[in-house]
Amino acid sequence: MAVEQDGLDAAHYGAARVDEMEKRAEATGASLRDTAKWIVSGIAVATAGVIAGASLSSLGALAPGERLAAAIATAVVGYLCLGYLFAAALAVIVPRDHTLREIAENRGLPRGWKQKIEEKLLPLPGGFATLLAFCDYADTDNKRDGNGAPLGEAALRIFNLLLRQVRATAKAAEHELQFRRLKHRTFIVTPFIAAAFIAYSWAANPPKEQDVPIVEKAVSVDAADQPLLQKIYAAPACHTSPLHVIVLGEWPSGVQDVVTVPSASCPPVRLRLDHGRITGNQ
Repeated sequence: MAVEQDGLDAAHYGAARVDEMEKRAEATGASLRDTAKWIVSGIAVATAGVIAGASLSSLGALAPGERLAAAIATAVVGYLCLGYLFAAALAVIVPRDHTLREIAENRGLPRGWKQKIEEKLLPLPGGFATLLAFCDYADTDNKRDGNGAPLGEAALRIFNLLLRQVRATAKAAEHELQFRRLKHRTFIVTPFIAAAFIAYSWAANPPKEQDVPIVEKAVSVDAADQPLLQKIYAAPACHTSPLHVIVLGEWPSGVQDVVTVPSASCPPVRLRLDHGRITGNQ
């Protein structure tokens, strides 16, 4: 379908209006690029904080085993997710704008983008049904109107303005789709990044073994507890008072689990003390 010369309104599609559309499209693209930078920077800073909490020296001190394998695996997963996200951000920060012809022929575009961009362009100037038909007309050297007559200089100038308008609209639409893709990937990938590096921090920093102080004390054996001791120990030499024990643990009520200090004739025995009184053995 050809563009009819009488149908072009020079006042409506003036150069000033097209210039304004191009400036607005460029401003929108710059705003999206800045937002993409903030998103990626925030995730990178948060990730760096997690990694900083995981000492590399601790990772190097890990012996070969499950923890070391888990640390390496989670770090690899985390960095792969970061790289995937940075690639999506790079497509917004340094966009690769497709030409109208590439969009019309769906060359190098993600699935579904051609249709979404073309919907933003409708209705196309001149009544063209598809972007491909419009591009074919735009690439024609000898453009003619609906009557088959060559377009005059004024009509060509107006068509070129319309072409600039379509290009600006397509460019803005593609930038918006790139940013939407980044947001979508960010929402999906960020939880995996967080989980991977938190798991890495756990694996690279195993809990440190702490020396538990040994509490030894002497317990005066009440005369009423002697029969129980005699039942526990057959040897009379073990019925001494005070009885030397090591405290294993203490209950909130004050009851203590203890073990007797062994000797040559007296093996270790676990007892329970209730404020100094022997209440039983375990």
